[in-house]
Amino acid sequence: MSDVPPSTEEKRPDTVPRAANETNPLRLILLLLVFGVALAGLLWDYTIARPTYQKAVQTVNDLLDGTMKDPSGDGS
Repeated sequence: MSDVPPSTEEKRPDTVPRAANETNPLRLILLLLVFGVALAGLLWDYTIARPTYQKAVQTVNDLLDGTMKDPSGDGS
């Protein structure tokens, strides 16, 4: 037998390697940036794009139904 004491890896094999325990701040920034862009897109869709789209659809439907003669409303 040898008189060399066991290394720390042999004493505790259930520990996670050191690199896996560290968090990378760049990953967090990138994740929050992606989340922010997705949230901004969702807010833009509900507040600006959807009402504009619904108004355009209503205008086209009115033109097709014949209830609206001039979509611009300038009388020409």
